[in-house]
Order: sequence, then C-alpha cells, then structure tokens
Amino acid sequence: MDYPRNWHELLAWFPDEAACLRYLERLRWGAGFSCRFCGTIGARWWRMGDGLRRCAVCRAETSVTAGTIFAGTRLPLVTWFAAVWYVVNQKQGVSALGLQRVLGIGSYQTAWAWLHKLRRAMVRPDRGLLAGVVEVDETIIGGVRAGWRGRGHPEKALVAIAVEQRDRGLGRVRMQRIANASKETLTALRKQPGKDIWLFGGGDLFRSLLELNLVDAVEVAVIPVLLGGGIPLLPAPAQRTKLELIRQKVYAKTGTVSLEYAVRPSRRRRP
Repeated sequence: MDYPRNWHELLAWFPDEAACLRYLERLRWGAGFSCRFCGTIGARWWRMGDGLRRCAVCRAETSVTAGTIFAGTRLPLVTWFAAVWYVVNQKQGVSALGLQRVLGIGSYQTAWAWLHKLRRAMVRPDRGLLAGVVEVDETIIGGVRAGWRGRGHPEKALVAIAVEQRDRGLGRVRMQRIANASKETLTALRKQPGKDIWLFGGGDLFRSLLELNLVDAVEVAVIPVLLGGGIPLLPAPAQRTKLELIRQKVYAKTGTVSLEYAVRPSRRRRP
C-alpha cells in the first residue's frame, strides 16, 4: 500500500473527508465488500445517503470506520490521518502534549486518548516471541513519593522489560506490567517458551531471582581500571550463593576478563 513520504504529500493525498474515506475503503474492501454482520465476502451492496453501505444479503448497514480506531470520532478524519502520520514518523516517540500542540487539538485528554488508541493499533496481534539472547530488567513507574522507597508505594507500577540483543545493537522490545516480584510471577516469566534469558545489571531483580533459585549461571566481566570505585553486583542484603567457574575468556584488545559461573542451588535456612 502506498504511503505519503512527507507532509506535503499527506496534504495532497488527503485534502478532505471524502479522500480519507476512499483510502479506507481501498484498504478494507479493496478485494470486495465483506459484511461484518453476516460475514459474507464479496456480497452486493448499496450505498446509502449517509455514506453507509447496506449488505444485499442481511440488509445490515455498516461504515468503513466501524470496528476501527476511527469509529464514533467527532473530529475529522483529516486530523486523524495527520495524527497517524505524525506518530509513526517520529523515531524518538511522541507525547500526548506534543501531539496536542502539533495538531491543534483543543483538549489534552483527547490527544492522550488518541495516542493510546494509536499505540494499541500498532501492536501486531501475530507478533512472534523474542529470539536469541534476551536481556531482562525491571523498572518502577510512578515517580518519587515522600516517605516511600522502592516498590512499596501502592501507586507505583512494577514493569518487566525484555530486549533482544543483536550484533549491531538492540532488537525488538517487550514490556509487561507485573503485579509483584513474587516467586509465582517470576517463575511464570521464566517458563515462557523461547531461548535463554540473560539479565544485564538489574540488582534488585537479580537478587529476587537468585533467592528463588531461578538463576542457572552468572557471567562477570572484570574490567581493569586505574582509579575508581566498583559497583556492587547485588544490593545488600543478599544470601550467600555457591558459584562454580565453568568458563573464562580474555579480550586482548580491552583487557576485559569474562568469567562465567554455574549457580548451585542453596539451601534455605529454616526460620
């Protein structure tokens, strides 16, 4: 499907509401009209005075925007198309406030709702699982709260993040809000089908996984420095863990030493 390459082409392609409707009809019914009520494909239809199409089989009327993010909108499709084009062409992402200012939308709430509709629509329903080496970490969303530290505040959300590691950078990303970092939640994430999962950094999450005996191996990179302080691998307190060196590699150009350890399950002390 053709796509406007720049802002001038966007204005030339979609100058009015009729042009937007014709484009949607070509996308949705290019291979023939299909009725969303009776399911008939390629059925005859009549165009009604209000722009709806009436199915010749079941006599139901439908619009080309029915069942889409444009259904029931009060703003022109020209504005919607401009919003779609603007969002998908911004590599650094778009905020609701930025969308409101660019398109001149009167309400911030409207811009926020539009942006979330577009983000949901851009998720592929048939997307595959992450492949190869996957980096996993967690973050807490909710900002700073006086008197609360870490995950304790009820208004903060704990989010798990997984990123594909590729030779030339990062690949696909998956984010999911998790209720907590309990054994059940973390075990369910770990048992999802796919390849090995690697955790780079993430001291709090690493400690939780380690205490639940969900870590199979640990790889430590020893980087030589002349001056400076080290970064603790785990935030205190952390339980004592048995490690067995199984592999080591030296990178001659940088002097970095990579040490990979097998994690031996530890016995928990009885209270």
